Amino acid sequence: MDGIHKSFFINATRDKVWQGLTEPQNLARWMCTSPEGACADFNFVVGSTIVMSDPPSIPWDGEMIWRVVAVFEQSQVEYSFFHNLIGEETQLIFKLEEEGEGTRLQLLHSGFENTVGDVRKNRDAHDEGWKDHMTRLKGLCEGN
Repeated sequence: MDGIHKSFFINATRDKVWQGLTEPQNLARWMCTSPEGACADFNFVVGSTIVMSDPPSIPWDGEMIWRVVAVFEQSQVEYSFFHNLIGEETQLIFKLEEEGEGTRLQLLHSGFENTVGDVRKNRDAHDEGWKDHMTRLKGLCEGN
């Protein structure tokens, strides 16, 4: 099964988008879906674990756990991604490229073949979710 591939133009500097992808207070603002969502503070280094939480909604327990896998300063960051509905870690890669006055952000989310339950349903649900998350990240970076 193929992973999720997304490409977005963000009218903000690469530095601003990088901050959105790597700083705890920014991650919570675009990954969490409610105002009560939070991201525990962490040191942004390879191997660090990032815990984000939203109010739970059965059967989801409300936690997303990311682990920093690789960092290529200002150009690419790779995370592992887990929550209880998928049951296994998946992989996230964010690539940033300068484009005109802004930044092209590419997302690859893979590893759904190892998740629990209906693999296609897991992939499709995350595909829809990334549309919302990326819209919020774009708004954060562009100051909207």
